[in-house]
Amino acid sequence: MIPVKKKLKRTPNQTWNKPVMTKERWEGILAFKAQFVADSGADPLACPHLDKMVAESWIRSRLAGVDPYKNAVNHYLHREQYEKIVKKSAFLIEVTKPLFDVFKNLIHSSNYEMHLIDTAGNSLLNENSYRYLMNPLEKRDLHFTLSSSESTTGTCAHALALRHKKPVQLFGPEHYLWELQDIVASSAPVFNENNEVIAALSLIQHLNDSPWAEGYQVLCTHTLALITAITKAIEAQLKLHKSYEKLADNNQQLLLANSELSAANQQILTTHDLLRTTLSLTGEAIITIDCQGNILEMNETARKILQIPPDSQENVNITGYLSKNCLLLDWVAEGKDLTDKEEIFYFGNTPQSYIVSMKVVLGDNKNGGLAVLRFQNARTYNLNATKRAGTNASFHFDDLIGESPSFKGTLSLAKKFSKTSANILLLGESGTGKELLAQSIHNDYRPEGPFIALNCAAIPRSLIESELFGYESGSFTGADRTGRPGKIELADKGTLFLDEIGDMPLDIQAVLLRVLEDRKVLRIGGRKAKNVDFRVIAATNKDLRRMVQEKTFREDIYFRLSVLTIHIPPLRTRSGDIEKLCQYFLSNYCRSNGYGKKALSEEALYLLTSYSWPGNIRQLENAIIYGINLSDNSLIEARHLPTDILGADKVEKPKRPPAMEIPATHEAYGRSSTLQEMELNAIIMALEKTNNSVTKAAKILNISKSTLYRRLRELNM
Repeated sequence: MIPVKKKLKRTPNQTWNKPVMTKERWEGILAFKAQFVADSGADPLACPHLDKMVAESWIRSRLAGVDPYKNAVNHYLHREQYEKIVKKSAFLIEVTKPLFDVFKNLIHSSNYEMHLIDTAGNSLLNENSYRYLMNPLEKRDLHFTLSSSESTTGTCAHALALRHKKPVQLFGPEHYLWELQDIVASSAPVFNENNEVIAALSLIQHLNDSPWAEGYQVLCTHTLALITAITKAIEAQLKLHKSYEKLADNNQQLLLANSELSAANQQILTTHDLLRTTLSLTGEAIITIDCQGNILEMNETARKILQIPPDSQENVNITGYLSKNCLLLDWVAEGKDLTDKEEIFYFGNTPQSYIVSMKVVLGDNKNGGLAVLRFQNARTYNLNATKRAGTNASFHFDDLIGESPSFKGTLSLAKKFSKTSANILLLGESGTGKELLAQSIHNDYRPEGPFIALNCAAIPRSLIESELFGYESGSFTGADRTGRPGKIELADKGTLFLDEIGDMPLDIQAVLLRVLEDRKVLRIGGRKAKNVDFRVIAATNKDLRRMVQEKTFREDIYFRLSVLTIHIPPLRTRSGDIEKLCQYFLSNYCRSNGYGKKALSEEALYLLTSYSWPGNIRQLENAIIYGINLSDNSLIEARHLPTDILGADKVEKPKRPPAMEIPATHEAYGRSSTLQEMELNAIIMALEKTNNSVTKAAKILNISKSTLYRRLRELNM
């Protein structure tokens, strides 16, 4: 029996550190394959000529019951099934088809076959005829499609590429089926924008009489590089160009290069030209290097960054741009991929930070593998990451609502301060809109830069330092292995908004003070500080002067932050703005949540404009949302408001005008009293008689409760 569950140890000669294929290895695999087919106890993992990945696939193929003598293609789908498969992958096919067209002449003239295969083993696109496939017109109810998963066809290159998520190349006898013994299959997985494998691209070439010849090995190595480069072009299209127009534009670029590729047919140099073309499809800087760091190919973006003239024939090594302690080449040798790791590039004596990703393509040669590098300026990368994270400032001064004198004075002061680069301190109670004002100041001064917000009270003491200043890889347990920039670094050329600054620990204040003075930030675990250019807007609802006196807030950083101070008035002092804010919250929430138009009753509006609002604008918005959800029709009444606002149907005892006395009888009003004074006295008498109950006072006055509320508002009571 085949030992499946037993843990198997690999011997040194079962690695990929040998030529792609030798005559000895070829004959050894053939001999063992004959033994394996005849003897169910033969263990492929014990064969010194088989790679572990291939050996394990042979075992799975046998367990799946695959007949090694069967035809390569033996499964056909009904046309309806096939059309569903094609429809599901329509966009992938649309992106890939132009690339197939570009290589059509090359493929036909080289007697190659190229296939796009989905994760189920179904052929979505193919160029050149399958030798084993029927003509689709031969059966009216069927449409041919290759179904060659490992469970149906056994070991094959695209099945391994899909399974192991890396490029794979199989020579004839490494395939499970005898019928595939005379081909070389090179396959690479295709990833979508979520880094999920969605298909595989395969290139099949027919073996010559001496597949172990040195020249043929070189050709096969370039074939694998070619198919990998094409998948990278497909991935770039999927991620960056999801419209037909952009796809057609890139297709045109490939068509222009077709004449040069066709002229160099069957030459190894064709692969280099092809790789150069595919690398130019992306706007990011991309280079390929060997295990010694020699740059083999680069696109125009990379050439500009590395300052290499277009016509330069000089051999360039990537290590000439890296620091001495960079482990990039070690990672290539280990086959270790990288994702978004920050590295320092040197241009002369000038260091610049770049975010590097690397995909290693391991070969079967003694010289190691190749690697594809993508790198982007760190500041550009951080700015894009900030935008994707949704930390942009979306509010402007024109978006802020209020006409009260106190608020207009605050707004005028903020507009003046926004024209400078000095730090600003916003003081105000919780819920007064300090962050909205900070965003407006930012958008008036540096709208193109990032707006980075940090709530000093919402982050644990143990994390606030790394959040603010960032850290290098390996700085502490649990740290990201590639390091991470802090909020200060991300705010470069923009604004850092420090909310609840009064809750920042004293030791962190000291480090922040140094950053504000030197305009340099040093990551935790870092050795070299980075220059930063940003403006701080701090906000708090605490009395920082008192905290300075009590030694709970540093005096030096207080004066550094409070260069320009703005006091934001509480909502209770902005009574004229409450009705406008109510209408805004009503309209905005109803529109955003699919409610019909709603309005406030006179009684409800009176209660809202009379309330003291300890929670300020945030509490007012919550009260409006509460009323919208509680009301069953288009009118929000007082009973729909939160209980803390209703106040048990009582109004604040009205203040009597100083020169006005309450008459004892109706005649006592006197001829000198105006109609308004008489009405005012009547309302006051009714409220005093009912202990300020609006409902009971309205009954005494013989008017509706809503009418009484309206008159109270009109009389400023």
